[in-house]
Amino acid sequence: MSRLKEATAEHHRKAEKRNLQRELAKGTLALDVFVAYLGELLHLHRSLETSLTQSAAEHPAIASVFRPHCSREADLLTDLAFHDAPRRPANVMTQKLVADFEAWARHTPLSLLGALYVLEGSGNGNRLIARVLSRNWSLQDGLGLRYMDPYGDEQPKLWSQFREDMNTAQISSSDVDNILAAAQRTFDGIAGISDVVYQAQG
Repeated sequence: MSRLKEATAEHHRKAEKRNLQRELAKGTLALDVFVAYLGELLHLHRSLETSLTQSAAEHPAIASVFRPHCSREADLLTDLAFHDAPRRPANVMTQKLVADFEAWARHTPLSLLGALYVLEGSGNGNRLIARVLSRNWSLQDGLGLRYMDPYGDEQPKLWSQFREDMNTAQISSSDVDNILAAAQRTFDGIAGISDVVYQAQG
């Protein structure tokens, strides 16, 4: 986990500087842009979680890290239904990242853990953002924001568990390198997705 944090630091910073991410963090993002972004994340999570589930059967390291509570597809479907969002095809940047997930699943399955690290780790900051969004958009009891705060008060405990699972998983040095590269690519991909969503809705 220390290597992941170090290897992705610059990619993480660049992703956070996108207009969508900056406005999301400040709680000033337009609701329709947020909902469109959730739609893209649904495509990502559906692909990643399908690949992780299939790969876990043959790779104990994946099975030891990808626990049932890490799945976000159901939360995204609930949020999108609450916001009465139409189903839309993935944008071009989402399609590219999904293609990467599918390629990793075929050739270097443990790379998927790099993507999971990025998406699971986003929950640490998203929980705080959810509180601001709930207030700004007058959403009661976290309705429409389940993806942003899926764990509630359990967030620190479950993130600690994720860190431990990653650090104790039996992973070869070559797979560690693949995981680092995949995490970098995921941060970059999400930055690209954010730009397309923001420009399309702006």
